[in-house]
Amino acid sequence: MMSYFQSVADNSAADFLCMVLGVARSSGAVTDIMDLR
Repeated sequence: MMSYFQSVADNSAADFLCMVLGVARSSGAVTDIMDLR
């Protein structure tokens, strides 16, 4: 049961990261993020 929730959480986190990266790339904020690292 926990493994199911874990996989769902991992998938949602991956989707969220992909969405953030896509928005950042389209808005040109990728370079700003790289500068912060």
